[in-house]
Formats: sequence, C-alpha cells, structure tokens
Amino acid sequence: MRHHRNNKILAIIYEQDSRLLVNLKLQPQQIEELLSCKGVVAGIGLNKKHWISIFVNEAEINQSELEQMILISSQLTIK
Repeated sequence: MRHHRNNKILAIIYEQDSRLLVNLKLQPQQIEELLSCKGVVAGIGLNKKHWISIFVNEAEINQSELEQMILISSQLTIK
C-alpha cells in the first residue's frame, strides 16, 4: 500500500508459505514491545529497527490494534 500523496510505502501485504503477512513501519519502542507477541517478528527484508512483520492469522493482535498500527504507519511515512 502506498500513500496517494507521496507514493511512499506504508504497508506491504503478502503471502509467504500460505501465511498472510503485513509489514508496517512503527516507532522502535513500539516494535520492541510487540516483538514479545506471538506471530510478530522484526521486519522481514526491511530495516528491523523501523519495520515489523505480522503473521495476520497467527498474531496475538486483534483487528482494532492492527488498524491502529496501520494508521501509525501511515503517519510515519507521510513525512
């Protein structure tokens, strides 16, 4: 997913080994906290300090939390 204003990537959604993943940009302290959750790993193929990968169907994250993280990623990449 890209911003319509600046064309920067705010999320990468893909399938790997039949598992749905989403990569999002977050603040480093948010990433540290989330890495202890099941189904959440440092950004696969991205800067691990700023990006996180979430195995959507396996993560201990509910839909509203995921939506909030997408909004944060959007805000961080609009700059």
